[in-house]
Amino acid sequence: MEEGLMKKRQMLLGCLLALVLSVSAVLSACSSGDNSPAGNKKSAGQIVGVWEAYDIFDPGLGNLREGAAYDDYKEQFHAIYAFSFGEDGTGLFTRFGLMQPFTWSVDAEGKITVTLEGPAGYFTGQIDAETGRLRLKGTGDDETDAELKQISTTAGDYASATYQPFDQLTNKGTVPTMVRYDDLKFKNFEITREVNKVLIDTDKLYMSLYAIAQVPGSSQEGYVFEIINKCPDSFYGEFSLGDRVGPLNAFGQASLQPGEKFYLFVPNVSQTPGSLVALSNPKATVSIGYNNGTTYTPVSEREKVQLDLNIPPKSEYQKNAYLQIDHYH
Repeated sequence: MEEGLMKKRQMLLGCLLALVLSVSAVLSACSSGDNSPAGNKKSAGQIVGVWEAYDIFDPGLGNLREGAAYDDYKEQFHAIYAFSFGEDGTGLFTRFGLMQPFTWSVDAEGKITVTLEGPAGYFTGQIDAETGRLRLKGTGDDETDAELKQISTTAGDYASATYQPFDQLTNKGTVPTMVRYDDLKFKNFEITREVNKVLIDTDKLYMSLYAIAQVPGSSQEGYVFEIINKCPDSFYGEFSLGDRVGPLNAFGQASLQPGEKFYLFVPNVSQTPGSLVALSNPKATVSIGYNNGTTYTPVSEREKVQLDLNIPPKSEYQKNAYLQIDHYH
C-alpha cells in the first residue's frame, strides 16, 4: 500500500513539474515577443532622440550625400530630413518640410521598424555598432535608403539642426519653402479654444476640428483643421464654409502626400463676422479628391462631404480630448 502511495506522489510531483515548466515556457515566449520600446529598454534607449540624414537615396530626389547635395536641399527647402523617436513608441518623420507621424518598435537584436501613418509604408534597419549611424531602408514600393546620425537624445529637440521643423501649433521653427506654406495667414495662428472634434475617420482620411484660433495681432477668427492622409495617393481638399453674406465666409484648401499630417487654418473673412463658438449649424463642406502620387492623375471622383462645425460644450470636448489623446500625434 505504501508503495502505491509513493507512486501516486511521484506522479503528482511529475505533473506539477511539467506544469511549472510549461508556464515558464509560455512566459518566456511572451517576454521575448515584446518588441515595444518599453519591452526592450536597452535598445530603445539608444534610439530615442532626433536622427538627421547623413547619406540618403530618395526615389523622388536621387542620391543626397552629406555635404553639397544634402546641404543644397536643406537650403532649397529651409528644412531637414530627420526622424524623431519618442520614448512612447511614436515619432515624427520630417522629409524636407513634410510631416509624417509614425510608430516604432525594436526587437531584442536591435532591429528597428518604423511604421508610417496609414499605408504610407515602413522602414527597417538598425544602428551600426562601429559607426553609431542608424540606417533605415524603405520597404515595398518605397526604395528610400537613409543613413542618419543622432543629433539629440531627446525627442523633438532640433536645437543643433540647421533648420528646426516648423511647428504650426506654436509658430516656432523655420517656415519651409513649400507651396502649402506660401501664404502666412494659412499657417500663423494663435489657438483660443481647443475643440478636438473628429469630423472624418476612415481608412483613407482622418480630419478633426482641432481648434478655434485667431490671426496673430487681430481679432479675426478661423477654424484649425487637423488632417492626416492615410491613403497611398495624394489628398486634395477644398473647404467652403458659410456664405458670402452671413457671419461665416471662409475658404481654404490643402494638399497632402501619403502619410502626411497638416494643420490647416481657415480664417473667417466675413464682413459681418460672428463668434465661431456661438454659430449654430454653420454650413460647411469639403470637396475631397485623390491623385496618383506618380502621375498626378485623379484616381476617383471628387466627393463632397458635409462637416458638422457646431462647437460642443467645454466639458464634452475636454472629455473627447482625453479619449483621443495623441490620436495620430
